Amino acid sequence: MRSEVIPISELRQRDLAAWKRLGATAVTLNPFAEQVFVLPAAFAWRVHDLAMLVVRDGSDWLAAVPVRSVRSWHGVPGPCLATWRHAYCYFGAPLVAPGDTEAVLATLINGGLQASRCLALDWIDVAGPVSEPLASALATESRLVVVDEFERAALYRRSSPDYLERTLSRPERDDYQRKLELLQQEVGPLTLRDDSADPAAYERFLKLERAGWKGDVGTAMACRPGHAVFFTQMCRGFAQSDRLLMLSLANEQRTAAMSCELLAGDMSFSFKLTFDERLARFSPAVQFHIANIDRFHASGLAWGDSCADSDHTTLNRLWPGRRRLRSVVATRREPSGALPFAKWRTASAATPIRGKVTQALATTPGSG
Repeated sequence: MRSEVIPISELRQRDLAAWKRLGATAVTLNPFAEQVFVLPAAFAWRVHDLAMLVVRDGSDWLAAVPVRSVRSWHGVPGPCLATWRHAYCYFGAPLVAPGDTEAVLATLINGGLQASRCLALDWIDVAGPVSEPLASALATESRLVVVDEFERAALYRRSSPDYLERTLSRPERDDYQRKLELLQQEVGPLTLRDDSADPAAYERFLKLERAGWKGDVGTAMACRPGHAVFFTQMCRGFAQSDRLLMLSLANEQRTAAMSCELLAGDMSFSFKLTFDERLARFSPAVQFHIANIDRFHASGLAWGDSCADSDHTTLNRLWPGRRRLRSVVATRREPSGALPFAKWRTASAATPIRGKVTQALATTPGSG
């Protein structure tokens, strides 16, 4: 078992096959670390310095995470090997094969610290299948600084479909029902439609997003070089393994809202949502979420990650569960790691958590 940093440009077919197998069998499933997500992003944005930090046993990959060598991280200057968590990557946990996860993770951390004095892991689980082994490996192999910690909305399966009864008051539920009736008077009856098997849905999503305020300010995917290409290729990749969920609150004439979700085992990750802003007075995004909660309960999924900002007002009200994530920096235990450790500990103590989370959310694709 050994660890190495492999540039994306040097991956061979056997490496890609090993990466694919690992993505499907990892203890903690993370679609954002799979090749069907990482490679379209790297190619669309021409990120030439991207690499995979890998633990391998022969031709098998036991752990992997996409990384870049950066000159600063979270606004703190200094060389660092950091997980590549761009603006569309909402979870940064390494893929780890079943087995002796702590030993594998210790090898991964050692490999990262051989390549750089600091190894940064962004947006990893505080609680999850590999959380304890990872925390133990980090504590054993390095000196650790927690840079960020925050939580965001999540939806966990209940025995009965009474989610909204527990999150919205009766007057609030009545108000949204009244808005739904008015919306359907405006555009006709709407249903939550599964468009996952329709490749044309990708373009409809891009057009709907561009027609709103994101298009006006130039941040819609269709407005940014390479972003629409990434989205389309990523959707195709997940659709090939039936792990793409494209949903539309729509009828034949009009689409009120759409979402793109990525499936991983019994989990769903809400990648993006957009809605027709001409219908804003009817709260189409909330109408979509309400309909989607019913679909979630009927789907058999165990839980869903909103992938939303920690202060997302709507989802914090509608989704009562929470998922806690953190960002950490590991430094070497030997004397060469003393100065980076002191620097990161000082920076972490001086920077407010909210400010750091906001800065992380503002990171653009391809940036360090």
